[in-house]
Amino acid sequence: EMRSYRALKVLAAAKFSSSPLSTCVRGCADDVPGAMDVPAKGLALTLPNGTTNIVGSANSMMRAIASFSPGSELAGATLVDSGIVDSWVQFGWTEIEVPMGALLHDKENAQSSVDTVKQHIQSALETLDQHLQKCTYMVGNGITNADIALCSALHAAACSHLWDPALSNTERSEELRCVKKWYHAVIEQSFFVSALSMQ
Repeated sequence: EMRSYRALKVLAAAKFSSSPLSTCVRGCADDVPGAMDVPAKGLALTLPNGTTNIVGSANSMMRAIASFSPGSELAGATLVDSGIVDSWVQFGWTEIEVPMGALLHDKENAQSSVDTVKQHIQSALETLDQHLQKCTYMVGNGITNADIALCSALHAAACSHLWDPALSNTERSEELRCVKKWYHAVIEQSFFVSALSMQ
């Protein structure tokens, strides 16, 4: 789980917020002191007091990290921004993460599944590119959980050869230019590089 893009989302959010949270991979609920009825395995965060654990989905952990460090504005600068951040995180889950997950379950039709997922991701990228033509980040004037969640999923998609984030000087260089510039601007930040190095 620590090497997954889901863990990357949590690690990057924690690094961005400078939260002194520690992470661990748990094999079962017994591996996390004080945790009751948690999912069978996955990632857990431990707060600095050493006794409080946050478990659940990566998106809920990102939300918790944002609430522990409001100055980071990971959840957005305003209540309205917070709702928009959550919408973009959900968009990434629905339009990028779920299709990638489907590849794991359809090994019989591997090539047609890959082609379908590539089309799905291309459609999501076009939506993101259109949005980013008007702004630098997904919400507001800085990095939020929306940027981190989407870039983490897109990083996994790029590593799986489901899209090519390279900026080139070819005739097709204008295709998805805004989303590619934004993607590189986020993943090349020191907090993201640090999160990647933890995997």
